[in-house]
Amino acid sequence: GRSPLLTLTDSDTERGLECLQSLGVPPDAWFVGLHVRDTDSKNGRDADIGTYRLAMESIVNRGGWVIRMGDQSMSPMPSMPRVIDYAHSDARSDWMDVFLWARCRFFVGTRSGPAYVPPTFGVPCVLTNQFPIAMPFPYQNVGIFKLYWSDVKQRLLTFDEAFTSRVELADDTAHLVPLKIRPVDNTPDEINDLVLEMLDSLEGRIECSKEDERLQTRFKMLKPNYNNQLGLSPGRV
Repeated sequence: GRSPLLTLTDSDTERGLECLQSLGVPPDAWFVGLHVRDTDSKNGRDADIGTYRLAMESIVNRGGWVIRMGDQSMSPMPSMPRVIDYAHSDARSDWMDVFLWARCRFFVGTRSGPAYVPPTFGVPCVLTNQFPIAMPFPYQNVGIFKLYWSDVKQRLLTFDEAFTSRVELADDTAHLVPLKIRPVDNTPDEINDLVLEMLDSLEGRIECSKEDERLQTRFKMLKPNYNNQLGLSPGRV
């Protein structure tokens, strides 16, 4: 119930809105920020921007715009209506990054720095392809993890198996190779479902069932406590 830690000044807001209009976004439009970590190393925290297309279409169909953030080292996006590849635009700057984090309706991200800025401005996040599952979700956020496929068992590990075997602490896929375990990215449908859940929540159209609340509690009970991490995250899985 507290106010955000940070707010934009009037001058920063005015300058940011002018920049958005130069990119073709109407002044009265709402938008969603998007950042999908993508590096040459292709480690467990990376994901494929192509798997977010369905979610982007859902945002556009609900009346919003999508601003894809990042830098020019990322793969360019194909042209889509009301989707701005800001990462490859001349408008990209440090101050504009902050404006987008602060003014988006919500932010869609992976486990990378940009996903942890919007909540300081009171903006909720959709956290996708989170790796490892030991990482908690900060408050106001909803998210889903990458799952763990075992070549030995020829199936996905349960959350309980991942926690008790400590593989959920492996921050690099190299640590999983000797165990013949590999992370499995979220599917386009899973990412889209999560974005739709956030849209419904912001529009006051979501009602969590008793079964969902039971599963939320059960997941938090499975998760071990660590001295350097939050034991019980207020974010929702």
